[in-house]
Amino acid sequence: MKKIIVFSLLAMSFLLFVGCEVTTESDDSATLIVDSAPMGAAIFLDGSSTGVVTPATLEIDSGTHQLRLELAGYEDYNETFTVEDDGVYTVLALMDLAINSTLNVTTSPAGASIYIDGAYTGYTSPAVIQGITLGYHYIRIYYPGYNEVTYYVLIQENVPFNIIEVLNYPVPPYPVFDITYP
Repeated sequence: MKKIIVFSLLAMSFLLFVGCEVTTESDDSATLIVDSAPMGAAIFLDGSSTGVVTPATLEIDSGTHQLRLELAGYEDYNETFTVEDDGVYTVLALMDLAINSTLNVTTSPAGASIYIDGAYTGYTSPAVIQGITLGYHYIRIYYPGYNEVTYYVLIQENVPFNIIEVLNYPVPPYPVFDITYP
C-alpha cells in the first residue's frame, strides 16, 4: 500500500510539473522620446501618423523603426533607429527651413562669382540658383578688378529674389605728391 501511495504522489507531482507551463513575461516594448526645434512637428512612425506632435513620449515595439517629422515651412526630418526591449530612444530634431525659393543674379560684366552666407556657390553670373533656404542671407558678388557688392536679403517662400548689378571699377587712389618748398 505504501508503494501505491508513493507511486501516486510521484505520478501526481510529475503531472503537475509537466503540466505547468513556465512562462517568462516578454516585454517587447520600448520608449521613444521625440522633440524638435521648432516644436509642433507631426510624428510619423513606420509610415503611419501617430496623431501627436512634438514634444512627445511614445510607447513603441522594440526593433527597427523609421521616424518622420513634418512641419509646414520646414523640410521633413527622417531617421531610422533601433531600440532594444525596455529601451529608451531619444530624438531631438533640428528642422531646416523648407528649400523652395530662387535667387536670380545678373551682372555686367558677366562671370562674377556668387557667394551666399560666405560660401562660394559654384555659380557665376548670370545664374538662377534654386533651392535657397528661406530667411535672411548675405549675398556677395565678386569679379576680379571690380568693386565687390554685398546684399543682405530676405528669401521668401515661392518668391524669386532678383539681383541685377552693374559692377564698377574701383576708384583708384589719388596720387600722392611729395611737395617740398625751398
